[in-house]
Amino acid sequence: TVRASPVLPGGNSKAGWSVGQVLAVSCQRPALELALQGTFSKLRLHSSDYTRVGIAPADGNSLQSFDPCHHLQGHQAAIAYRQYDGSPYDGEIVSIEVLK
Repeated sequence: TVRASPVLPGGNSKAGWSVGQVLAVSCQRPALELALQGTFSKLRLHSSDYTRVGIAPADGNSLQSFDPCHHLQGHQAAIAYRQYDGSPYDGEIVSIEVLK
């Protein structure tokens, strides 16, 4: 179950990114939470509104019918995120590039 978006303090964040396999996706629209197995660790990432997340395929194809809640699990992805002090998540998702 996806929890409500955490309160994010302004200014206390840093950028991060990881490439790996999306192990699990949970949605309570428009919120999305996913588990990404990166090279060095497993990350728990979140978006309070996935419709505001940039989602793009690496091959340049359209994702108009791509629903991350149903189609993202199992794919390799490159995910950019912001880390906030005190957040229950490893990061808030900024963008997702679906690799395969």
